[in-house]
Amino acid sequence: MLKRFIADENLRILISFISVANIFIIEYFMFIEKCGFILSILFDIMGVYYIDKYMRTKEGKSAIYTVLFMILAFFTYPSTVALFVILGLVFALLNADDIKKYLYNTALVIGSYAIPAVLYYGVLKFILNSNRVSASNNIIHNIGKAGYIALSQFFKTFDILPH
Repeated sequence: MLKRFIADENLRILISFISVANIFIIEYFMFIEKCGFILSILFDIMGVYYIDKYMRTKEGKSAIYTVLFMILAFFTYPSTVALFVILGLVFALLNADDIKKYLYNTALVIGSYAIPAVLYYGVLKFILNSNRVSASNNIIHNIGKAGYIALSQFFKTFDILPH
């Protein structure tokens, strides 16, 4: 995917590794579910590959593949799907000529994340009856609460910076 932007293969490999791994990567291998974790990261990367391809070619099957890979990522290890959004937004910017195209590409990334997220929530809530999502039956309340928490993080400094 980076071959279009970076000629040096070693640099492409390094940037790819740094994009996925972080300084805590050794911790990933300490848990028994590491196979699911790594597989979910692969599904996230495949989702980014196909959303990038869709942004460039408008090929409908690429959009379908993106959503399918994101569904697989959600049901394999849902904690990793933020990687799709982070990398997807980078390619949304790289594939945009102007702000209108960037906003459209961003909406594609968010939609490709939202469809599997709603499906995953529905399966957990209504089919598996998981306790993880049974705290409130009001989905609007849950979305509002999540939005409030996310917005409040812009104003918290954790006593590191002045208020």
